[in-house]
Amino acid sequence: MPEESKEMESERNRRSLVVNHTKNILGADNSQVHIFKTSAEYDNLFPVDVAVFEPTEAFNGYVVSTVGLSDYRFSDNVARAELVMVLPSSYKMSFEKPEYGWVVRFMAQMAQACISDNSGVVIGQVFTFSKDGKPCFAGTDCISGVISFPEMFPLEFFEEKIGLTYTHFLQVVPLNQNRLEKLRSVGFETFLDFDLHDADGPVMFAPEPQKAKGNSPIDKIISHNEDILNDK
Repeated sequence: MPEESKEMESERNRRSLVVNHTKNILGADNSQVHIFKTSAEYDNLFPVDVAVFEPTEAFNGYVVSTVGLSDYRFSDNVARAELVMVLPSSYKMSFEKPEYGWVVRFMAQMAQACISDNSGVVIGQVFTFSKDGKPCFAGTDCISGVISFPEMFPLEFFEEKIGLTYTHFLQVVPLNQNRLEKLRSVGFETFLDFDLHDADGPVMFAPEPQKAKGNSPIDKIISHNEDILNDK
């Protein structure tokens, strides 16, 4: 087969190559990869699927990835891109439940926000899904996401040639209202250096579901004691 034909074939199989790239970097097998199809509300655009990769020996955490965002070439000056988000290995793989499945919906909406913005996918971009600061995904208080360099992954993860062009794989860090305000206050670089890193390196995990506090007497006692321990 001529080289050009091979490249065109690669473009047609882009989504499978996107999944294979992440799968190979993580050392995952097919049984550890789960694909979620985008809901019909996005049918007016190219649908972008979401893949969830289970923890492996090489990477101790769940990885949630867009599959199809790189179908879009926004400009010759901006590389194609896919987005990934990292969940702790303790995260429950119950994505059919709203309190755990919000990560899939969140990533699908991040992809659609990038497509609607039409300026390409670049580090430092922030997309917000709540106008009043109230949570818009069940199970989390995250209302926004910022795109960062994928520091939690090996360097070879960042860029892969697929078909005729290179694709960048960038990391999404979800933000709640307080962290979003902090980022806007200090700027992305400072926020990245001091809020998304500790002495051991990058800390960019998505939060685990928040347990809602009830209104029963025992719940109020527990809440009161927690506030005392936290010096509130």
